[in-house]
Amino acid sequence: MNFYYPLDDIDVCTPGGQDAGKTNTSLLLDPGGNFLAFGSEARKDYYMHEGTGGMLFEKFKMRLHDTHNGAEPYAQALNGQRQPLLKVITLSLKYVKEEAMVKINRGQVDPVSALEIKWMVTG
Repeated sequence: MNFYYPLDDIDVCTPGGQDAGKTNTSLLLDPGGNFLAFGSEARKDYYMHEGTGGMLFEKFKMRLHDTHNGAEPYAQALNGQRQPLLKVITLSLKYVKEEAMVKINRGQVDPVSALEIKWMVTG
């Protein structure tokens, strides 16, 4: 089944509860590397707890442009801890996807499946 959503019907989602104009690329993980928060919510949670026990990643998209000399690229948190860049980006995109699906399906009688959507990621 094909769905058509005219541009006039698309609302801008505000991941992390911030201004829809620009979402902070911030990801907060617990010490085990599990997702805690994204966007301004990640920054707020990290600084409210003074960075204890969490890993806050910011501006990690810039690491995509680095030369890695065959080594797996990593993202470095503010506290110096590292995680594989692929993991950090994957968790961020998963969050954005889930937020978009909630917004798309709000008020839908027949919910749209993620498999029915073509994604375009811009940076």
